[in-house]
Amino acid sequence: MTVISAASRWLPVHSAAAPSLLRAATAEAPASSYSAARFTRTPPAAAADTYADPRITTKTTTRAISSLWAAPARSGDAISTLMANNHSTRVYNLAEQWRGLGGALLRHLGETGEGYSQTRVNDPASFDDPDVIAALPPERLAQHMVELAAAQAAALNGVADTASTADLQLRLASGLTVQLRLTDSAGFGPIGMQVSISASGTLSGEERAAVRALADGLDRALAGLGQPDAARLDLGGLLGYDRQVITGLDLTVDNAQRGSFLGRFELHMGGEKPSILLKGVDGEMRLSLDASTATAGAPTALRGLLARIDAAGQRGQANVALVEQMKSAMVQLQTAVAASATAPAGAGSAKPGGLADYEASFSGDTWRLNGAGTMRQGGTVAYLLSQRTEAGGAGAASTRQRVSEQLSADFKAAPGGRMLNVDNGNYTATQVRDRSTMTTLIESVAGSAVRASRKTDEAQLKTVTAFEGDRVVSRQSWPEQRAWVERLG
Repeated sequence: MTVISAASRWLPVHSAAAPSLLRAATAEAPASSYSAARFTRTPPAAAADTYADPRITTKTTTRAISSLWAAPARSGDAISTLMANNHSTRVYNLAEQWRGLGGALLRHLGETGEGYSQTRVNDPASFDDPDVIAALPPERLAQHMVELAAAQAAALNGVADTASTADLQLRLASGLTVQLRLTDSAGFGPIGMQVSISASGTLSGEERAAVRALADGLDRALAGLGQPDAARLDLGGLLGYDRQVITGLDLTVDNAQRGSFLGRFELHMGGEKPSILLKGVDGEMRLSLDASTATAGAPTALRGLLARIDAAGQRGQANVALVEQMKSAMVQLQTAVAASATAPAGAGSAKPGGLADYEASFSGDTWRLNGAGTMRQGGTVAYLLSQRTEAGGAGAASTRQRVSEQLSADFKAAPGGRMLNVDNGNYTATQVRDRSTMTTLIESVAGSAVRASRKTDEAQLKTVTAFEGDRVVSRQSWPEQRAWVERLG
């Protein structure tokens, strides 16, 4: 579609000459006048050329961009109004674009039992100048209206093609499913958003209430993930879903804005392997639990586990936001599976710490900035942490729990905190290679611990090499290997 607007009247006749027009204040004037990029060259009144900027003397009309709706009849309802208001935000981030929309859709389905869908895009007609359109001859006007209708249809149909998406799926005990989707396009194609929610069948009153109860939790989760400075996990409202009615919950968010603090997020609940994945500019974090090993009650070993993650992040120089995301995911997921566990702590065997078995990792590029805001240190990190418990049965039995940890990090730093420039050959290179295994053995009779011991095997290695002009000028290593046994009771 050819957009017809007032701006088209200022299209350059000889655009390549525009820079010379701005420089040639004393050049000889040609016989005719030229207009380029809103700058007009006028014939000389005396020996010198004069230039006028028509923006100073010409009245400029600013028109608001109007909305085009897939369902115009409902464009004034609460959800459509929220879509329009969110998209008018001045600072683009997903938290603002999706603000309140997920919860509004869940409430709509919970209150009415009916699905909903709506699409809003910036109307291509907004860019037409009414005066120019009115001056078109009939044949050209008819052609333009055909082109405009095609552009409007393409915008509505293509708004979700290259958009950021948030998908929530609920699996109900009755066998029904609920599907919710939010999309937002920030300019990779048509600019706009699309929302929808549907159920695979008629929901009961109890199911509708359980769906509606997740509204605030979904809004909080999306608001945290879509923050413009760092992705944050606020999952408590979703993780507390009614497990008598909802048997599984999956939330997936994909950000079309590459290189953002949030790239992709996944939360999977239900079954024996609840998990969280978070990818973004700060790195990648993964966590999964074995729900079958969870026991009811608050996990008592969380504080020590978080301290272990903190220590690994510091030693490996992981980005602070990535470490915080891992800790937050661990706390929220462990707390959620403990709250839904049916077996009391100590049932069948004495389980140390009360934590469900887990597999956790974070990895990615790392960096540190200096006071001037430039990179003074950069590298990579990879961290693995897991727990596995082999529980004894009834009667005289033993429980064996193994916690394994592995850290690998490489980073380079500029001397004196200056900007890192590896090409000049002046930097220090640090390498970290750590591993440890902690095995706890609890001997018990009928679920009561009678004796417990813990064996720890640990190996750490840190090497720092200094370079000047690409030549090694010093190298230091700090190897440490230890093994010890503790009696716990």
